[in-house]
Amino acid sequence: MVTQAKVSLQAIGLASQLKIKDQYDCLVKLIETTEIAKCTIEEAVQAILKFDFREDTCNINRYVKKRMKN
Repeated sequence: MVTQAKVSLQAIGLASQLKIKDQYDCLVKLIETTEIAKCTIEEAVQAILKFDFREDTCNINRYVKKRMKN
């Protein structure tokens, strides 16, 4: 499903039109980092806390901060 979504976004340029890539690129980088390297929970938490969501039109920052408190 993720692969199909990536192909769709690339094919029609939707990601650039919606500014998704610019706003949430930090999530992609974190996922890539955790997939290729072993990181501790502490390192993952620190990486999440450093996110820069810029405009954050989807309010992901608020969701992440709420989850981190729990």
